[in-house]
Amino acid sequence: MEKEEMLRQMSTRLKGIPEEEQDELIQMYRDLFQVANENGKKDDDVIHALTSSHSKQIVMEGVFQMKKYSAGIRIGVSILLTFVIMAVVIGVLAALGRMDDLFSNYPFMMMMAFVLAIPATILPLVMFKMWDQKNPWKIGWHFKKKDMIFSVVAVLLSFTCVISFILILDGMDRIEAGMLSFNQVKFSIFLIACIGYFFAALKEEVLVRAYFMSNLSKLGMVKMILISSILFTCLHFPTGGIDPFRMGSWFVGGLVFAYIYLKSGSVVVATVVHAVHNLVNDMAIHGAEGVAIFTLNQTVSLSDKLFYEVALGLILVVLTYGFYGKNGVFTPAQNLIELWGHKPKEKNDAFQTAG
Repeated sequence: MEKEEMLRQMSTRLKGIPEEEQDELIQMYRDLFQVANENGKKDDDVIHALTSSHSKQIVMEGVFQMKKYSAGIRIGVSILLTFVIMAVVIGVLAALGRMDDLFSNYPFMMMMAFVLAIPATILPLVMFKMWDQKNPWKIGWHFKKKDMIFSVVAVLLSFTCVISFILILDGMDRIEAGMLSFNQVKFSIFLIACIGYFFAALKEEVLVRAYFMSNLSKLGMVKMILISSILFTCLHFPTGGIDPFRMGSWFVGGLVFAYIYLKSGSVVVATVVHAVHNLVNDMAIHGAEGVAIFTLNQTVSLSDKLFYEVALGLILVVLTYGFYGKNGVFTPAQNLIELWGHKPKEKNDAFQTAG
């Protein structure tokens, strides 16, 4: 039996599984032949080893088990290690007696967000390189002119929406809002908040959007976005608790940031929009120390905030499609197709459109 004949027979046996999975498995066999030839083995020797019943069973079971569990294991380990990093940072703060400052001192909280973000961002990048055998510099670090324009428009829309939201609540007598002058915003605290939120968002974008979505991409674009958003929501439980309205806000955010990353192909663009979203919420809704632009007589309800998050999310999704959607609703950016190593499952995504 010739090598190509064996590969054709293998391709026939693999009918019924996704096409890209077939291609990957066949390529694995081709690579095996190449390595064997480089080590002095003939094609006949390789064919004999692979076509014995025992070898076929071991190889096929091993391949399918690897395909079935490796992505889930990688994601699980990355989540576990992220929580370990969080626990270490919190343990150090507790040992130093600074836990109260973490909740009452806004600049200190932002500085700790930066400190936590450094190892938590490096972790998935290292896993990309060591475990996934992929280049972490290809997850999308570009920030081109188009990306800059999109980010500026997204920032302006975020500010406009959050200010409009507070004024609408005030007009409906759900809250009383007194507007502060931007001159009362302390520049030093604002700068610390910008840095803290950028790196806090960066660690989540690298982990959830870049790493999780890469490992989930074979499920199809829609499932990938949904599952990564659920995981994004779960990551907030240790610090945000379990509340249905908060969970809804996190899930909506996960959907929006995932779509921005999918279409722009840039972890930087997703990080900028994510960071600004968190910052403007602190400035207008949460009344954070030194950056608040409103005085509110009471806390904005979580249900009202969820409504605002959904409205803003829809606006940002439409904006994203307007800037990046010419190749299809759920077609990834070209650099992500290359990173993930396969084209999107168009036939499995009901909402896929032709470019």
